[in-house]
Amino acid sequence: MSISLVIFTIILAIIGDSVYVWSIIKGKTKPNFSGWAIFTLSMSCVLFSSYYLGAKESLIIVALFTFIAALITFLSLKYGKYKISNFEKILLSLSIISVILWLTTNNPWYALLINTFVDTLGFISIIYKLYLHPETEDSFAWTISFLVYGLNLIIITNWALQEYLFSLTNAFWCFVILILSFRKKNNKIIKKQKNHS
Repeated sequence: MSISLVIFTIILAIIGDSVYVWSIIKGKTKPNFSGWAIFTLSMSCVLFSSYYLGAKESLIIVALFTFIAALITFLSLKYGKYKISNFEKILLSLSIISVILWLTTNNPWYALLINTFVDTLGFISIIYKLYLHPETEDSFAWTISFLVYGLNLIIITNWALQEYLFSLTNAFWCFVILILSFRKKNNKIIKKQKNHS
C-alpha cells in the first residue's frame, strides 16, 4: 500500500466534501436528510464490521466518509429536505436489525452485507430525489467521491471481500449520481415548481 497515494486520496476526499458542504450552506445543494442519516448509520456499521472481519487498507477512507456523512446529516436538518418516507424507515430498520444479528450471532458479516445493501438503497434514494429535482446535487463533489472510492480500490492490495466490497459498490453509485447531476431542469419541471410556490 502506497502511503503517498493514501495521503493524496484523503486530501482529495477532504477537498471534495468541503466543496459539497459549502454547496449545501450556499443553498445550491439540497441534501436529503433521511438518505444521509441512512448513510451515517450504515457506514458506521460497515466500518466496524469490516474492522472486526480484519479489513485494514480500506478503513481510513470509510472512516473519513462516515464522519463526513454524519456532518452532512446534521447540515441537512437546516439546509436540506428531511421528510422521512416509509421506505427510508425500512432501511433504517434494516441497519438496526443487522446490528442485532451481529450481536446475537457474533458474526459481523451480517452487518457488512446488509449495510452495504442498505447503503446501495440509500444511494437510490438520492438518485430518486435527483430525478425529481434536477441540479440539486453538486457534480464536482460527486466526481471527487467517485475518484476517492476508485483510488481506494487501487490502494487495496488484499482483495478480500471485506476490503473492497463497500468501495466497489460506492464507486459505482457515485458514478451514477455524477452522471445524473448534469441533468438539467426542463421547462415543465420549472413551471410545476412555480405553480406550487
